[in-house]
Amino acid sequence: MSLGLGAGESLKRLSRGSPPGWWKSAPALNLFISMRASRTLLRVMNGAFNWNTFAVVHTRDSYGTNYASGLERSARNFSMAVLKTVTFEPYAGTDGTGGGGGAVEVQQAVDELKASGANIFVAVCHESECIDIMHQAYDKQLLDEGNAWILTDAMSVEQVNTALEAEARKNESARPL
Repeated sequence: MSLGLGAGESLKRLSRGSPPGWWKSAPALNLFISMRASRTLLRVMNGAFNWNTFAVVHTRDSYGTNYASGLERSARNFSMAVLKTVTFEPYAGTDGTGGGGGAVEVQQAVDELKASGANIFVAVCHESECIDIMHQAYDKQLLDEGNAWILTDAMSVEQVNTALEAEARKNESARPL
């Protein structure tokens, strides 16, 4: 379902079968586009859902930093508050500049999100990092009912669902009979 917020800015419901609270937003190609995409996202979060607080996790690269900066700057205009912003080094080779922070940094980032008390999360990262964030969020019950995740369009719902289903199968097979 498209919310019809303008070309290149709309949020789209990922799929009918996806869990409540899964959305994706337009990518941030530069700071100007990032600010526009951020304002559009916040308009929906605040206006359509009446969400006033959220946490952000993003990569320390131009993509993540610009998008997160747009969210933080624009949040005040919507009387919204960013409860916590957490960053991590992008995986090596993700965008050609990554230092390869790895899964340890992602795990620490999700631990900080959980400690923030937020239940609305915006993840601005690349595909492999988003999958790891979703795995960590699953392990820490941050995908349970009452929480919502918004992913930038570096991810598809199919990728997230496949990763989470694999995690659930792994956990199920590890249980003693």
